[in-house]
Amino acid sequence: DWALVKLERNVTGREVLTVSKSRLRGGHYIYVLGHPCGLPIKYAPGPFVRDESEQRFSAHLDIYSGNSGSPVFCRDTHEVVGMVVHGHSRDLRWVGRGYVSVVYPNPEFDSIPAKCTKVSAFRHYLPPFPLVPYQPEFIN
Repeated sequence: DWALVKLERNVTGREVLTVSKSRLRGGHYIYVLGHPCGLPIKYAPGPFVRDESEQRFSAHLDIYSGNSGSPVFCRDTHEVVGMVVHGHSRDLRWVGRGYVSVVYPNPEFDSIPAKCTKVSAFRHYLPPFPLVPYQPEFIN
């Protein structure tokens, strides 16, 4: 669900995300930023890492299936700790006059945690370049 692309020239006018070098452990609080379904940026905070393996982890993130590829950040360091690869497929539900967004986790549905790939699965493919810390202005 992800690809590494080598660019022919340097990117200017954009901040580079910091990729975590720390080992991700269960219980770390995380958040996701993404543009699912063509929406403006969606911020999904709060859940913690659970059911981790060597290269994957899961978390009850309030995301859309269109969030695949979105970076997952550590809440404390704002470093990228993973990438969303699979979310719940039931994003919207009909309520008579239109569709509304389903918020996860949701007790009305058998909501499954989002599946994420740890950066340790792809960090060794990244070149050794200086990283600029990313500090979202809206997160304290």
